[in-house]
Amino acid sequence: MRSTLFYIPHADPVWGIPLFGFGWLLGLIAAAVVISVGYRRWSGGWTRQVWADLPLLLVLAVVACAAPALEQPSNAGPPLGIPIRAYGLMVLTGIAAGMLLSVRQARRVGVDPEAIVSLCFWIVIAGFVGARVFYVAQYWEQFARPTVPATLAQVAKLTDGGLVVYGSFIGAVAACVIYAGRQHLPLLALADLLAPGLMLGLAFGRIGCLLNGCCWGGMCDHGYLGITFPPGSPPYVDQLERGTLVGMELERDATQQLVVRSVVPGGAADRQQLRAGDVVETILFPDAEQFNRMRSGQPVPDALVSLQLSEGRLVRWRFDELPARSHPVYPSQILSSITAALICWFLWSYYPLRRRDGEVFALLITVYPLARILEEMIRSDERSVLATSFRWTISQSVSGILLVLVALLWCFLLTRPRGTAFPPKREVVVE
Repeated sequence: MRSTLFYIPHADPVWGIPLFGFGWLLGLIAAAVVISVGYRRWSGGWTRQVWADLPLLLVLAVVACAAPALEQPSNAGPPLGIPIRAYGLMVLTGIAAGMLLSVRQARRVGVDPEAIVSLCFWIVIAGFVGARVFYVAQYWEQFARPTVPATLAQVAKLTDGGLVVYGSFIGAVAACVIYAGRQHLPLLALADLLAPGLMLGLAFGRIGCLLNGCCWGGMCDHGYLGITFPPGSPPYVDQLERGTLVGMELERDATQQLVVRSVVPGGAADRQQLRAGDVVETILFPDAEQFNRMRSGQPVPDALVSLQLSEGRLVRWRFDELPARSHPVYPSQILSSITAALICWFLWSYYPLRRRDGEVFALLITVYPLARILEEMIRSDERSVLATSFRWTISQSVSGILLVLVALLWCFLLTRPRGTAFPPKREVVVE
């Protein structure tokens, strides 16, 4: 895991002048304005091009002034700078890779690449919105704040993860339907063309999940298969919440009280005299800033995890007293990335063999939901949504719904005559 790849530094190392705010970047923008306006006035007068350049430079100036709000504070002294998060970078890489693959596919069948780029732009926007809305609805308790502005600010924090694949898929489909309708393009043919690129983007995105620590797997008893995560990571915190990192097991009883079910003799919980049957009222973790510093590899000597017992006793551990890594978990992110890459290759290979428009897209929503149902069996980051012995996560439930819908889609496709709107381009052989 490496959630933060590097920092854009707060100031230059020679003069110590800040890069953002009233610093180097704003000075360079001001110089660009003066040079641009002066040159155009000297060469051709106050033209429309000068007016066209000024809004862009003004936006850059606003960004430069607002950038210090994105800087991560340090333990003491000036901020560390603006963190470049691995999750966001891998998501952007996946978007670029999927778009390039779709453009290449478009060229293979003689479709205007500019139309595909324009469509991909709207798919990305709608996909981000759908993925975030789905995640926020699923984990609303993590985002709810006392005021609306504070809640919206929490919802807007995308760099640390918090996107759901199926939400992105729903948003992408909606954008594709609207775009195809307005541009009078064949919807099923477009869906076929874009399907491999969607899976390629997901393959890169799952690597971002690995670097961020989200979408983690359940406990892995096979050491050669499992991977571990550092303090502050979601799997590490999850194992603290379950009690496994301190040698106990926490579960909620019928009244939703958090109860100690068992204690490992000689473990950290046993040394704090915790016993089976103790009721835990609250678990207190470090604040978001301390967790960010942990994930960035900075020492946080004052970080504590505390348990408030119903009897009034407070149990505390310092993070430097806890294990240096989480217990091994299944590498679900790696398996998901490999699965997405294989599905992408399969769809790309099948595309020239399709007999009807919609077959490639139908294959996507046949194979991926099946794979997702299996993947969810080794993941432990999602709760069950069915209060029965048949416990499926939200993603498994959506997968089941998609399998029903795709069965209807296959029935529809098989009744259509053979033929595609985007046949492969025929090469002209000059004899």
